Amino acid sequence: MKRIALLGGTRFIGYHLLMNLLSHGHQITIFNRGITQTPIPLPEEVEVTVGNRNCPKDYQKLFCKEFDVVFDLSGYNKSHILPIVRDYQSSIGHYIFCSTSFVYKMPPPCPIDESSPRLFDKNLYGGNKALIEDMLLEQYNENAWKVTVFRPQGIFGPYDAWKAGFVIYRLIESLPIFVLSNQDFRFNPLFVEDFVSSCIKAMDKPISHGKIYGVAGDEDMTALEFIENCGKISAYKPNIQFVEGQDLYVKNKYGIKWYDHNLVTDNQRIKEDLNITFTTLNAGLSKTYSWLQDHPEFLKRYTIKSEYISVGKKIKISHLWIYF
Repeated sequence: MKRIALLGGTRFIGYHLLMNLLSHGHQITIFNRGITQTPIPLPEEVEVTVGNRNCPKDYQKLFCKEFDVVFDLSGYNKSHILPIVRDYQSSIGHYIFCSTSFVYKMPPPCPIDESSPRLFDKNLYGGNKALIEDMLLEQYNENAWKVTVFRPQGIFGPYDAWKAGFVIYRLIESLPIFVLSNQDFRFNPLFVEDFVSSCIKAMDKPISHGKIYGVAGDEDMTALEFIENCGKISAYKPNIQFVEGQDLYVKNKYGIKWYDHNLVTDNQRIKEDLNITFTTLNAGLSKTYSWLQDHPEFLKRYTIKSEYISVGKKIKISHLWIYF
């Protein structure tokens, strides 16, 4: 049994991680603001410490105890991490930080690996994460503090179906799915259970100390291929409509924003170091679709209120004029 703290842990990734850790008998403490409700009530054995990461004194309530592992899922800028680095290293055996693939300069190379160029703009989400990464690795190099950094991308699964939720909602409702006519950029999404497996294995493997891992699935695809896969697992035929021009797509809010560059992460390092076997895309989509069938209320979040320009106006989609 390990004593583990989760910074965050009530919404999506953290909830999956929490339930997995509990199933292995670990002692869990969650630290967050107490605002976001968990998808289902937390088990009684989970200890909750209410605190705000923008108020460094609140960390005292958490780190009055020592932890074998801390999973940080909610650190978004250096001010969230600096008090921990400065004041509480001795209370933490292994610090595992969730970064993002958006630390890379865009458009990134294809594929991305852990040494690809990053951005360090503190006004950007990815830039802030990159600054945190460097601060943590500096502590590993100078103080031998055990840290591991993950850069996941495109995580989907039960409780957050990501782009699959939007596609499946429109498939079920027999609504058109709009895609740019030249949308040929590739990405490799990550099933949430594989990310949780990466976290679990990292905390037991010293080889992960001082390492950064890109985490993404084995299969890369275009938006069109992703939609077609959703259609196969749900047994609905997609009604795909091609939109000519990025400006038209964005202006009229045809749907979710597909990638406007390749975002394919090389996952070889994490497979070799942590012996991760990634779930196939169709298996992950099938589990997600089954969960959505059992929880149809979650599909409501994928509606688009301002879906079209207005009733009676015509929109050019591919070479057709379609009226709404």
